Amino acid sequence: MRTKERSDNRRQENVKMKKFLDIWTKVLWYITAVMVLATIVVITMQIVWRYVLNDPLSWTEQISRYLFVWIVMLAVPVGLYRSGLYNFDLLLEKLHGTVSLVVRTLNSLACLTFSGYYFYNAVLLCIKGGWRYAQGVHIKMLWLYIAQPICAATLFLIFLYQMIEMYRDHFKKKEERLEK
Repeated sequence: MRTKERSDNRRQENVKMKKFLDIWTKVLWYITAVMVLATIVVITMQIVWRYVLNDPLSWTEQISRYLFVWIVMLAVPVGLYRSGLYNFDLLLEKLHGTVSLVVRTLNSLACLTFSGYYFYNAVLLCIKGGWRYAQGVHIKMLWLYIAQPICAATLFLIFLYQMIEMYRDHFKKKEERLEK
């Protein structure tokens, strides 16, 4: 009875994690869309001011570059979560059972380790360099750097969720085989 209760609690926790990731990646996606639109507006302004008004704006290139960094940092986790990124799983398709689980686990652990390391260093970058101001647009560099820990933390949660799902699927299939 207790194991069934624990199993139900774990399922509910995983449903909550999936729901959170669904909402969070949707928010990131909309923010990314707004930033793409802002980039288009800024670049269009530069074209109009430079070629029509003959008075180029000094800040548009820098702002569009910063927006591009944010777009990439927010879109990568969304693409990963929605399986929109390319995946070379030729080797994994050839492997089955425990060997496949071990290889996938090592891959997941490597991804978790990388995203944790990336998060740690991104936070250090925000702490050490976030107080500086960008020359030209006079905004704190923290507004550029903060995209990296957001990306890294989201990647970590996605990799963790995928690892939990991988084990859940593996043991569910194993249980189904035992029932037959």
